[in-house]
Amino acid sequence: MRPQNSSRGRADRAATQVRVVVMCGLLAVAACSDRAEPHPVPGSESAGTRQAEDDGRAVDLPLRRGFYVSSDTECGEASNATLALLHARGLNSAREDCSFDAIVSLGGGRYRVTDHCAVIGTGDMIGYGTDWEVLSDRNFRRTLASGEVIRMRWCEQSSLPEAWRMIDLDTAINRDGVTPPQR
Repeated sequence: MRPQNSSRGRADRAATQVRVVVMCGLLAVAACSDRAEPHPVPGSESAGTRQAEDDGRAVDLPLRRGFYVSSDTECGEASNATLALLHARGLNSAREDCSFDAIVSLGGGRYRVTDHCAVIGTGDMIGYGTDWEVLSDRNFRRTLASGEVIRMRWCEQSSLPEAWRMIDLDTAINRDGVTPPQR
């Protein structure tokens, strides 16, 4: 191991921590804005006062729950790197399992989402602030604090590779006793 790589790793970690702190500050300012309307997060004390629409969409984000695949990947060609699961509490990917802490509507289909994520493999917890743009009830674009933009679309489970067709989707979506309303 070269010392240069070790220093670079520390610098990258420090830069990431600075971004998280800056985003938290920006989110706090946005939450106090007159234009932002906070929405309760599923599982929070206030979530019980708000009814989800009866169409399978995730509470607080007008999106269908289920599997989402990167927009540049065919559903049948999805992989761990291109697939995520929007569940009752957040978004799970191959690298992180995230739970929404707060969702603030910015209007025009835009939302500011703060969440905490468990890094799969290590269990380390990381907090994020992410801007979401809901393009339809089956498409969204997320802009990470780093500026990276991720665009995903919903895929029917039966159209995914076999490994994901075998998953009990109802159990995967309805984590920790949170269940969507029945149709």
